[in-house]
Amino acid sequence: MVTSGQITGVEVQPLAFKPLEKQGHAGRDSIGFAGDFLASPERGQIPDDDIWKTVPSVQATSALQSEIETQVTAWQKQLETLQKDILAQTTDLQQNSGNETHAKIVQAQLDKSMVELSNLESRVKADGNILLGKIGTLAELVPHDMTVVRQGARMPNLEFKTLGSEVGSRLSAPLIRLAEDFQERLLPWLQKREQNLEPKLGRLQGTDFHFEGRLLPPRLWIQKMDVQSKASPDGAVGDAIGRIQDLSSEPHHYPALLTLQASFPKAEVSNLQLDASIDHRDRVIKDRLNLAIAALPIRDLDFARTPSLRLGIEQAQASLNLDYTVEAQSTILNLKSSMSKVIFRNETQSESLKTIFDEALSPLSGVEIEASGQLNHLATSLQKDLQ
Repeated sequence: MVTSGQITGVEVQPLAFKPLEKQGHAGRDSIGFAGDFLASPERGQIPDDDIWKTVPSVQATSALQSEIETQVTAWQKQLETLQKDILAQTTDLQQNSGNETHAKIVQAQLDKSMVELSNLESRVKADGNILLGKIGTLAELVPHDMTVVRQGARMPNLEFKTLGSEVGSRLSAPLIRLAEDFQERLLPWLQKREQNLEPKLGRLQGTDFHFEGRLLPPRLWIQKMDVQSKASPDGAVGDAIGRIQDLSSEPHHYPALLTLQASFPKAEVSNLQLDASIDHRDRVIKDRLNLAIAALPIRDLDFARTPSLRLGIEQAQASLNLDYTVEAQSTILNLKSSMSKVIFRNETQSESLKTIFDEALSPLSGVEIEASGQLNHLATSLQKDLQ
């Protein structure tokens, strides 16, 4: 048992995020897939000609074009017939102007042809308006066009409807790993099996002494321990000052309470506050980790990295509040992180693709991330601060 102590010369490793694991083939709604498509459309991702034949607007345009051609042909034939009749009737009227009876007949035929010509003009206008209306409805088919094309070809969803979830999950993954490392490394050490106690102790043939329950302290029990470290000139972190309180190695009988406050100026990490409770009394697991960091650096955090695109955060200043709870078989996580002074990385060989992402990212000065729920089924939200 250590009631009060001090540790100096502690070697402290930098608080750095591990690189994200390499992911498999990105889905069609992912930024990486869209980046590859936009940067290298010649890679066989453009739809075949047969696919375009099934697009609703293409089919409607083809049918409408056929209807227009048929209608125009009919108008031309009617107009040509009327023009011939009017020309013949005019010539006949001029040649037989002295025959009054014949002239009246020809004049009546000419008047009738002129009326038919006027009616044809009205029909052309009416039918033309109908065709124009049909042309206007083609725009309504565009959303259906995209659905058909994306189903029949390897094309990305350029609307990025899942952007918040995708980017948020990539940004929160390193932060979640902090809690997982805590559980994987610290808890097994604290959960070592207790030493076996003899049910009774005695001396020779004298009186037996019986010990019931837990009467001995745990093998390790630190009530208070100050931690100090002075970094060497080539140290990676810098000075560290902290305190560990109420740390016990017997969570089955004594709840292990760990508190730690520290700052690592050289690593740009300030005001780290860790509160952990490991309670396994009555064989029921009730563990909780709360980690709050006022400021920590983010470096080289990619949320899209493909042969054609590397998109992510080159550097940023972040704060973190993470609450990690394990109770029975359930693991609940609540995470809030705020990033400011964000410098994005946008590397691609395609100038057009670089322009697209530069214009989208340049107004962003900060990112707010929230994730909550079961560890394997997190709901992630992403909010962006505009400059």
